Amino acid sequence: MTTSGNTRDAHQVVWGYLHTEQADEIEIAALRHEIAAFCRRRGLKLAGVRIDRRLPTDQIVRPGFSALLEVLELRESYGVVVPHLDRLSEEVNARALLTQRIKHTATELIVIDDELPTPDADTWAKGRHG
Repeated sequence: MTTSGNTRDAHQVVWGYLHTEQADEIEIAALRHEIAAFCRRRGLKLAGVRIDRRLPTDQIVRPGFSALLEVLELRESYGVVVPHLDRLSEEVNARALLTQRIKHTATELIVIDDELPTPDADTWAKGRHG
């Protein structure tokens, strides 16, 4: 699902996406910042972030997601960045369908959590006890 480890062109255009059942603007701002910071670190050009607020997690017809699919069809679009897969949907079947719709655009789904290094047990133990 991610493109972890691939060399990226500095001109690759990506779009962020967030879904939230609650309209917690502080959380949304923090997640937007996380997406923007990730893109800067990876040399990706963030063109915008599409957001769906106050929609049930199993709802798959979403105005923000529909707008996302439209811009992903643009030639210069490289992909979509989400902080976590549950920001597509917390409901497994809805998430699978939304992921499939992104794949049909022939762009990448980049999940920030998937790209973060995970410490091994020794590193974790040293951090906790050393």
